[in-house]
Amino acid sequence: MAGLALTLDGGNFEQTLLEAERPVLVDFWASWCGPCRIVGPLVESLAREYEGRAVVAKVNVDEEPGLAARYQIMGIPSLLLFKKGQLVERVVGAVPKEHLVAPPRATANFARAASSGTATRRWTKAMARLRDRASILQAPR
Repeated sequence: MAGLALTLDGGNFEQTLLEAERPVLVDFWASWCGPCRIVGPLVESLAREYEGRAVVAKVNVDEEPGLAARYQIMGIPSLLLFKKGQLVERVVGAVPKEHLVAPPRATANFARAASSGTATRRWTKAMARLRDRASILQAPR
């Protein structure tokens, strides 16, 4: 898939994550995947919109099964958000753009990650609180 989104493989994946001073959004996809074909234009749109503020990349799971296994990709498309080389959020499935760039909720927030570190820290803490609440509600009684 050509465009502004980088194509990552086993040879440049780690280097891209570690050298990036900006957030990195990685789309794990496959050519045969219908939902991936829906998310593909969204990923390219984000690459254009956040050019210079974030890195947007793609990994073809058929060509890079090792990377898919390392990041426990069980369903595609999977959008993984990294900051300073660390995985901070994961979204699985075809989601609308608003789901990624809306104010903090129990979803990935690419726009916030591409902004200030303080906002990202606040958002990460809010996400942790939401996950904790969800795990309490799902605990067996």
